[in-house]
Amino acid sequence: MYMTKEETEAHYGPMVRFYKEKPNAIIWHTYPVKENFTTYFFSFDQKIIYEFWEDFPQNLTREEVYLFTKENPRMAELRGCRIIHGQLICE
Repeated sequence: MYMTKEETEAHYGPMVRFYKEKPNAIIWHTYPVKENFTTYFFSFDQKIIYEFWEDFPQNLTREEVYLFTKENPRMAELRGCRIIHGQLICE
């Protein structure tokens, strides 16, 4: 379930700073200092942090799922979401 930054750090340990993969990206990424490669964290506002495997797509709004899928199509495809002709499809 998505958590605040403070809750995430209490559970997983300190997070590295937020970063964007591209300058014009909407989504912020972060990960625990104790690099745990089984987790994939992201945020839209740097306040609420989502864990991909637990939260995507069910704990995001439809708009957030669309934005994530648009920026990270390969990751979204792992959870059955893609954009076809501008329409979000999640299986």
